[in-house]
Amino acid sequence: MSEDKQINVVVLGGQNPQILNVDFLKHNGIIPRNEPPFKSLLEQKKPFTKYISTPVLANLCFDTIEFIVEETRFQVVEKNLSEWTNTKVMDITQKYFDVLHYTPVKVVGFNLTTTLSFEGVDSIHSMFLPTGSKILDIIEAPEKDVSGNFVLKYPWADGTARSTLTLNPNTQPDNERRVSFNYEFGFTDWDSFKGHTQKLPDIAEYFDTVLHKILNGA
Repeated sequence: MSEDKQINVVVLGGQNPQILNVDFLKHNGIIPRNEPPFKSLLEQKKPFTKYISTPVLANLCFDTIEFIVEETRFQVVEKNLSEWTNTKVMDITQKYFDVLHYTPVKVVGFNLTTTLSFEGVDSIHSMFLPTGSKILDIIEAPEKDVSGNFVLKYPWADGTARSTLTLNPNTQPDNERRVSFNYEFGFTDWDSFKGHTQKLPDIAEYFDTVLHKILNGA
């Protein structure tokens, strides 16, 4: 399994993209200034690796951590994680909306994404499209020429959230697949949000178990 793990938080609602800038994040204590990648970057004259700001979009990158804010969507992404629970994005999101407490929010999602490497392409194909599958007759296409995304939607175990598991076959090399797990819930208040973030170890453990089963089943 790849060590290139990525996690992001998406908050849907009424956002203000133009409020996002380095000074706003620093002076409100939203980013951990004494931790990587922020510590070394903030010591530089230009402390970001990318910054775009327009009336409808703001995009600010600090090396492995990226903010994307649109009029209806806030997202913060952390890449190149070795362990899911080492992420800073949950705490950053909480602090961001502690400052912008009255932002109208409807839905929040946690997304975990990684890459699986299989020994052979045939074993992957047979897991998701068994020989003799009726869909092949329906579309009248040879099995060897068929590919597509695999998406499953189902309730989270305790019924408080919705889950989506996605496997994307359109990757290179052929024996690798990007796999994502989405944990999504309707927003009620920020105390409830914090309760959902505390489930990250359980969410991560579940996703890792699913990934190992996919590898073993292929």
